[in-house]
Amino acid sequence: MVRPASGPVSSPFGWRRHPVTGRTRHHDGADLAVPLGTTVRAVASGVVRSVGRRSGYGMVVEVEHAAPLGRLGVRTLYAHLSSASRGLRAGTRVGRGQPVGASGGVPGRDGVSTGPHLHFEVRDASGRALDPAPFLAVLPARQRADEQRWQVMFSSGRKPPTARLDPRGARRAQAAFALPVPAGSRGERRGAR
Repeated sequence: MVRPASGPVSSPFGWRRHPVTGRTRHHDGADLAVPLGTTVRAVASGVVRSVGRRSGYGMVVEVEHAAPLGRLGVRTLYAHLSSASRGLRAGTRVGRGQPVGASGGVPGRDGVSTGPHLHFEVRDASGRALDPAPFLAVLPARQRADEQRWQVMFSSGRKPPTARLDPRGARRAQAAFALPVPAGSRGERRGAR
């Protein structure tokens, strides 16, 4: 098995307050914070069941996997994509790690979203959502530690501490996500002079 994308989990599976609607509801997948256009890969070999737009999800690719993932009929869903891989359609066989699309998440274009990310779901044969954490556990130790920090931060409702990074950290974060660092975020603590 491979991870669908390399970013940290920014919103895990389970109950949460929806970041757009503000309502408490079950999050049937895990969101991976990745830059726009990141290659999204099939976690295991399988057959594409659907490719297309779905309300709330934007562009979606759904892949059905066989026995090595536990039981026949386990499906993975990759959503908020900016595009599906060229030539991908229902019935196409995909290999483990094969690109299935590029991450999106642009608000108003790629479904209900607050920004660039990959929404990843795992469902059993009956359509019941499963916690995708075991599929995301294929990580090097350092990345696993980074992901655990993100999970603690997001599950506590705190916002990312970008304003508290030292200047070197802000530059590293800017380079990692290819985002502009907001003015005034040079690493000073709020109220510090």
